[in-house]
Amino acid sequence: MTRKVKIKAVGHDTIVNYPTSFEGSEVQNLIEQEVVSGYRWDVNITTGAQEFTSRIESELVSGLPFYLALGSISPGINSVPCTIVPSDTLPDATIVGASEGDTLSIKGAKCDRLRLNWSAGEFVTYEAEFTGLSAGAEAISESSDWSLIAPTGASVRVMIDGTTLDEMQSGNLEIRNNLEARYACGKGKNPQKVREQRLEVSGAITVGQDDISKFGSGGHSLNIRINGTGTSSGYLEIRCGSIWFDELPTEFSGHDVYEVEFSWTAQPISGGDIIKIIDNTSAKTW
Repeated sequence: MTRKVKIKAVGHDTIVNYPTSFEGSEVQNLIEQEVVSGYRWDVNITTGAQEFTSRIESELVSGLPFYLALGSISPGINSVPCTIVPSDTLPDATIVGASEGDTLSIKGAKCDRLRLNWSAGEFVTYEAEFTGLSAGAEAISESSDWSLIAPTGASVRVMIDGTTLDEMQSGNLEIRNNLEARYACGKGKNPQKVREQRLEVSGAITVGQDDISKFGSGGHSLNIRINGTGTSSGYLEIRCGSIWFDELPTEFSGHDVYEVEFSWTAQPISGGDIIKIIDNTSAKTW
């Protein structure tokens, strides 16, 4: 059994090193119109706009997936360290999935949603969803690099206003670009472009009782550091200058361990970005 996933973007053509799932889809939206011709089941049908989407789940080995979701990387994609921040436009990519000779590639794709997940005792993973312009097929010849380190929840440190959370159980961070596939009359059924709309950054953190006092109303700084990413000395650091918690809950049941999930939404700070990623890994793969 041979199954592989690959991403081609801005000349960086590499395999997704530790993928756990791939989904690709070509959707032909049907146009249906009831017609008055004598019977109640009479309907005229044709194909309308086509949609091309894909979704990847993978263990994390570098910060490159954040480049697809945010759009700007400096000084360059192969530099160590490099800084990833939002841009007005996202890079085009080709997303390829192959299984036993059956392949599907989504071309002209942009990242609509990226979600980072971490939990105690589990691998740090990401989910990425893409919207594209067309579909095709192509082979994947590369293989995974088994020397690369995929960090676990034990390697994740989160700080709120500079104070480390000591009893964090799990968390997530989500980037949404709210992409819109744009169609045009006289240009066929495929979308002509994928347009970026409002960028949203949000997430949630689940903590035990000892950390609850570290959360409060108003704006807070958030720092997420993932050590041992790609290599033992590599790390990924995520910074949000201002996050707001939309609920400060108190929940418990019976004699269960007392844990509370705090959800948050980010906003930009004056003279800064809504989110910044420092990628200090030499593992330049997805």
